[in-house]
Amino acid sequence: MTDTNAQRLERAVIPPAVLEVLQGLLTAGHQAFLVGGCVRDILRGEKPKDFDLATSARPEQVQQAFKRVIPTGIEHGTVTVVVRGVHVEVTTFRAEADYLDGRRPSKVEFHTDIEADLSRRDFTINAMAFDPLSKRLVDPFGGQKDLETKTIRCVRSAMERFLEDGLRAMRAVRFATVLGFSIDAETEAAIPQTLHVFRKVATERINQEFTKLLLAPLAVQGFELTRRTGLLNEFLPEAIGVEAEAIGRAPVDLSVRLAVLLHDCSSPRDVVMRLKYPVKVAT
Repeated sequence: MTDTNAQRLERAVIPPAVLEVLQGLLTAGHQAFLVGGCVRDILRGEKPKDFDLATSARPEQVQQAFKRVIPTGIEHGTVTVVVRGVHVEVTTFRAEADYLDGRRPSKVEFHTDIEADLSRRDFTINAMAFDPLSKRLVDPFGGQKDLETKTIRCVRSAMERFLEDGLRAMRAVRFATVLGFSIDAETEAAIPQTLHVFRKVATERINQEFTKLLLAPLAVQGFELTRRTGLLNEFLPEAIGVEAEAIGRAPVDLSVRLAVLLHDCSSPRDVVMRLKYPVKVAT
């Protein structure tokens, strides 16, 4: 760990309710960590938007440890602990069986090993865990290094990660665009080879990722990535011939940028509706 990373972790401002839940789980004899995007953002020197917790405790053990717990996704190991009016999402360490539909695992198996839990995640920068009480960082796949080199890299095999979940390919492009990172060569090469799984993803999910990409400062590069990897042809073939720089010249407005993409389309409203955007975006 670099000195900078150590300092950022040491100085990280964690909401009191989150610390209270972590302490409660540890006091009850369980492991508990901050995981995913909040750890990534802390190491980038950014303020996390959300704080997700992972624990070795089973959902029923979490329910026993706190007075108010909402079973938000208990079948997948996720519950929401309410502390002083603050909702804190807590998920049991888990490993996932085969993905049968390109989006969801056929079953979820609970674990007591944090590294097993991290191994099922999409990218190395999202596969880190941090215990702010003991200051312990768990980084089994080189997430810190990839943050330093500004690289989007799949955990272990890119082919396996994209075959499991078709949305991950689009997320790779979106993360690269929003964070200003590059995609690791092996990870990018796996995208065209797994487009058949991407086709199974719900349009609403693609819409969410593409919207974030279009409104990012590096939208031009992101658009080129969707075209280069073959993703664009799968969900918006009407925009294949668009000059990418035209997006960058347009105001940072979703309706305007979609209009730029569909400038030569004979029926832009139909395309916007097909992509599940609100009617007001299409008009």
